[in-house]
Amino acid sequence: MPAESFYPYRTGAEMVLLHLDLPEREEHQASDESLPVYRCSSAEIQLRAAAIVPDAVWEKVFDASERTHPPAKLWLVAQSMESRSRQAFELKGDGQVFEALIRLNTDDWAGKAEFQAVLARTTARDASPSGYASDVGARLAWSKAHLALFREPPVPQRDRLKIQWKKFEGSQKSQLFALDHSEPQPKLWLNSEVEGLYDVLNSRAVRGWNPAIAENTSYLIAHQVWTSLLATAISHLAETGDSDSLPDLAELLEWERLVLEDWIESLFPDRQRDAAFDLLLDSVRQHYFREELLVQRIPEAIQEKLNTYRGFEHLLKEAGR
Repeated sequence: MPAESFYPYRTGAEMVLLHLDLPEREEHQASDESLPVYRCSSAEIQLRAAAIVPDAVWEKVFDASERTHPPAKLWLVAQSMESRSRQAFELKGDGQVFEALIRLNTDDWAGKAEFQAVLARTTARDASPSGYASDVGARLAWSKAHLALFREPPVPQRDRLKIQWKKFEGSQKSQLFALDHSEPQPKLWLNSEVEGLYDVLNSRAVRGWNPAIAENTSYLIAHQVWTSLLATAISHLAETGDSDSLPDLAELLEWERLVLEDWIESLFPDRQRDAAFDLLLDSVRQHYFREELLVQRIPEAIQEKLNTYRGFEHLLKEAGR
């Protein structure tokens, strides 16, 4: 059902165009229009918002008598269920192009935050022509919702892992997922036959049980997938070289090298990157240390890097609503 159906007046649903970026960094919206804020290490970030309100919007939401000086402001509305936060920032512009540079304290935000440009009426009108909004604060037009990610998504990056859905059969029928190492690039299969799994994991909702369950399920899958990928890469690394030489990263598959590069500093958080690699190579030759890597360091690194407890917290918050 179109969004306009819920409004008793004319609106421009998703007619406003919004773009977000971090001007101090080379981080831009991804193909899914999400912004990876988690890559910023500073406690405070600057977020730049640029929006375009086409002429067709003004023509649609205001009658001719108000179009010359339309009583409206454009706001950037930010909200996050995980942070229990909602803020609005005014976007300034010339009637078509609007911009704002805002500062956000990353300690105040967690997980996903939804940003949306909203055009709202600023004055009331007693005798508004039929079909037009007349109340102060009425939502006249808005953009698509854009996500800023304050935490790295728990699902493995798609350049490391192909993710596809299929119907599981036989002994796998009741499984949520399966990891396939048979191809040059590993593949994560998700079971389309598990009732509700596809709808929940693909939901764009930011409130309610679906996003809470989706996040918790994603953490469950991600923890097991990353454990398998890291254990496989380290086991294969231990098989390279010989008793008189260090293992050789060059003998690994490309995805195995990339996975280790992604996680090396999390596996050895007390070492610089080069020193961490040296310690890894020296350690995998020693069987007892290899066990420490597989049994202790990998689970600790995954929980620390992905903040897997967040999924549990999210469920608790929903249960307490």
